[in-house]
Amino acid sequence: MLAGRLMTAGIPQGQQLYDTPGGAYTFTVPARVYSICVVCIGGGEGGGGSYSGSGGGLAYVNNVAVTPGATYGVVVGGGGAGGTAGGNGAIGGDSYMYPTFGGGNFVLAQGGGSPTAQIGDATYSGGARGT
Repeated sequence: MLAGRLMTAGIPQGQQLYDTPGGAYTFTVPARVYSICVVCIGGGEGGGGSYSGSGGGLAYVNNVAVTPGATYGVVVGGGGAGGTAGGNGAIGGDSYMYPTFGGGNFVLAQGGGSPTAQIGDATYSGGARGT
């Protein structure tokens, strides 16, 4: 997922990583960049009692046409809180990217246990709730 801080060690040049759970960020397209690819992973569902939590979904989109200087919102879904004995944990948060100048999400990965539909060139669901 595009995530919380610009990484330099271990992340190839030209990539950004936003990975702070529950974070919301603004991505500004760098100069001379006209296409981006985005990978999002939703937060996992919390476990509870005798139920294990489920993993978050994954979605990606390739070759999104962008304009240098344009801004996009990025949200990193956090993990769901654990549940009480005999109950499910909370649904994990969705991770997504959207244009700040209008329109809907162009990539969305649902949190674990969520009924939200995923969006992207390819999407993979997380685990089923309470399994």
